[in-house]
Amino acid sequence: FMMQVLRMLHTLKQRQQQQSEQLALLANMLDSVLPAPTEPLVVAPLKDLEEFLAYEKVLAASDEKKLQLKRYIKIIGGDDAKEKTSRILKKLLTYDIGVAFTWYGTKDKRRFCDLQSCQLMCGGLTEQQNKKEAEVTLKDIEKTTMTWLATMPKSAWTTARKRGAAQMAHPEEDEDD
Repeated sequence: FMMQVLRMLHTLKQRQQQQSEQLALLANMLDSVLPAPTEPLVVAPLKDLEEFLAYEKVLAASDEKKLQLKRYIKIIGGDDAKEKTSRILKKLLTYDIGVAFTWYGTKDKRRFCDLQSCQLMCGGLTEQQNKKEAEVTLKDIEKTTMTWLATMPKSAWTTARKRGAAQMAHPEEDEDD
């Protein structure tokens, strides 16, 4: 019986060693097949709706840009689905862009759910999740985004009001322009 167990252990050890070698070979092949990122993606909130829609067209036409944005989205992070989604939206959109959208395009606004940015955000947040993290569902993303976009008019109004108050307090700064 002991000899049989030792033979089985030896066989298992050989198989494990072969599989490790095959895995290393596959990993090396994958590195040589995948293109190296040509340029790092630096995303600041785009300044206006026109610029954002132009970026959407670039995303639609370029798989490389989609991959770059998806990688960027994955590294933004957060403690839960709500925080991750909110952090991504803040990184990608300004208030001026956010007021132009609702999730489904109601109230004479544009549909956010059809955008490349939205699709990539949903994909980036739901795939390859760490088991320790709370699972992120599309419903979580949708709900958080709907709330975030719904608060844009109020946030934009508050921001504009603060800017106006600052200009009233320091009118001499504008006179130099």
